[in-house]
Amino acid sequence: MLSALVEVIITGWPDSIKEVQPDLRQFWSYRDELTVCDGVILKGFQVVIPKQMQAGILQKLHTSHLGQQKTKLLARECVYWNNINKDIERMVQSCPACQQQQPAQPAEPLLPHEIPTKPWSTVATDLFELKGKQWLIVVDYYSKYPILQQLSDQVSSNTVISALKKIFAEQGIPSKVVSDNGPQYSSYQFMMFAESWGFTHVTTSPRRPQGNGFVERQIRTIKSIMKKASDIQLALLHWRTTPISESLPSPAEILMGRQLRNTLPSKSPNTNVAADHIYNQLQQRQNVQKYYFDQHARRSELPTLSNGQKSRILDPGTRLWKPATVVAGAG
Repeated sequence: MLSALVEVIITGWPDSIKEVQPDLRQFWSYRDELTVCDGVILKGFQVVIPKQMQAGILQKLHTSHLGQQKTKLLARECVYWNNINKDIERMVQSCPACQQQQPAQPAEPLLPHEIPTKPWSTVATDLFELKGKQWLIVVDYYSKYPILQQLSDQVSSNTVISALKKIFAEQGIPSKVVSDNGPQYSSYQFMMFAESWGFTHVTTSPRRPQGNGFVERQIRTIKSIMKKASDIQLALLHWRTTPISESLPSPAEILMGRQLRNTLPSKSPNTNVAADHIYNQLQQRQNVQKYYFDQHARRSELPTLSNGQKSRILDPGTRLWKPATVVAGAG
C-alpha cells in the first residue's frame, strides 16, 4: 500500500476522493501534508509507519514506560499512522509493568519552586537506594534534565562530592545546588566543596521531602523506569528526549540546544525555542500542575467498589499494585 501512496504523492492526488483507490482514502484528509524524502513518507516531519512495523514502534515508544500523555508527545515528535493515539492508549493500559508499578496516592499539596531563567543555573541533587544499589541524582530545575550516577555501597560526603565533581566537569558548575540536609550534604567537606567550586548550597528539611519535591518527583519517575525497563540507559535516553509538554521541547533539547538521537525513526529538524518562551511555559505549567496536584491531594471520595469487582491493591511491603477482588465492604 505504501508504494502506491508514494506514487500518488509524487504524481499528484486526483481532484476527488472517489478517484483514489480505496486503501489510500484514509490519507485523503491530510494529503497536502504528505511528502516523500529519500523514499520515506513523511507527514510534516513525522515518519509514516507501515502496518507491519507499528507494533515494534509502539514498543520503542514505551521504552521508558511513561504514561499515555508523555508517550503521545514522544510519538508526535517523530512517527505517525492512523489511530496511533488509540494504539498508544491500549498499549499503556495493558502494560503489566505499568499496572503493577502505579504510584500511591499523594498526601500533601505540592510546593512550587522558583523557576530559573536559564539552563543549569540551579540544580537539585539527592540520594536514593534501589535493588540494593546506591544512586545519586542531579536534575536541572530549568530543563528537567536528569543525570544519574551509581555510587559505592559506602555513601559518604567524599563519594557524593567526587560524583558531583565529575558531573560539573562535564556540564559546568551551577550557581545553586539544592539538596536535603542529610549528613552527606551537611558535612564540613561539602561546605568546603561548595566554597572552593563557587556555588551556593541550599538545604531543605529531610523530614519533609516535599520541601524538595521537584527532585523527589524525579526520583519517583526514575525508580519507576528502572523497575520496569529492560534497558535502563536506553529508557533514560527516551525519557530525556520526550517533550515536557505540547508547548515545551524535551529536557535534552532545552539543556543542550539539540535533539538527541534515540531508537525511533525521525526526520525532525532541530528547533530553536526562545528562552523567554520556555520560561513562561514552565511557569504556566507549574501553576497548572500545582492546581491539579492539590485537588488530588485533598483526597476526594474514591468510587465505591462492588463485591466481586476486579481491582488492584498497593502492597505496603513491596510497594507494588497487585491484582485483587473485592470480597466485602470494610465498614
